[in-house]
Amino acid sequence: MWAFETKKSSEAWNEFIEVVHRKNGTAHLLCKHCDSAFTHPNRDVSKSTSTIGKHLRTCTTYRRKLHLEAGEHSPNFDILDSLFNSSAARDGPVATRDLIKERVLRIIIAGNLPFSFAENDEFVDLLKDAYPDCPPPNRRAIVEYLKAKATLTRHKLKTMLGELDSKVSIALDIWTTRTNLAFFGMSSLICWRFWFS
Repeated sequence: MWAFETKKSSEAWNEFIEVVHRKNGTAHLLCKHCDSAFTHPNRDVSKSTSTIGKHLRTCTTYRRKLHLEAGEHSPNFDILDSLFNSSAARDGPVATRDLIKERVLRIIIAGNLPFSFAENDEFVDLLKDAYPDCPPPNRRAIVEYLKAKATLTRHKLKTMLGELDSKVSIALDIWTTRTNLAFFGMSSLICWRFWFS
């Protein structure tokens, strides 16, 4: 009955099940990952989803799921370091499905290629020859892998920024070239307290 009162724009809704208490008929949300129960946001006047958002940031089962979807087996894996600091080929791990997805995603991003490139016949043949034990990923697998990486990175950045006791200034810029090539730029500046004292 409360479910239709507001638009569910928060991504947190996808990770919860709406339930009704058997005895008293009150609406609640149940975490799909750890079965924690919360009062339904629509029971409150503000209809805020901040409680379930905070829970997802601390839910270890949900965080583990994000790490696995992103191809990470250790929660101490630094995604930003991994994306920007590539290592020599001989230093890398043995080929796995997740490693192949990571490499294909990097090729697509570096070449500004469509996701359908992952299904290019010649490219698929090259992957099969290079990594015969790992099936080449299709475009859907690459898109899901990118979404998982983005979600994990967003949560890590929120956690990192939430732990700062300083101010953060973020500047955004969007522009299009004359040939209709769109760009999005973002820069951030962290100001520590001692700068102002």
